[in-house]
Amino acid sequence: MKIFLEHIAVDLFNITTWKKCADGILTVNLFFVFVKLEAEQTLERKKRKYNMRTNDKRGEMKNRGVNTGDATRWDAQFNSSHLIK
Repeated sequence: MKIFLEHIAVDLFNITTWKKCADGILTVNLFFVFVKLEAEQTLERKKRKYNMRTNDKRGEMKNRGVNTGDATRWDAQFNSSHLIK
């Protein structure tokens, strides 16, 4: 009877050990899934931010504080005309 009870105790110990191991593996897997999703979302946000910064709806360059083309000439004329006065 004692050997039988010891056998049951060992089986219970093995079951709880495997359960803990399985819970740990599940936790680690869920953690990596979360990290992967977070990384993908961050990448999507960066892509969206970059696209918003560089392209408007027509796919042209947006003027984000960097003067290009006619805007530079206009700013130069505007600034110089105010500096002369």
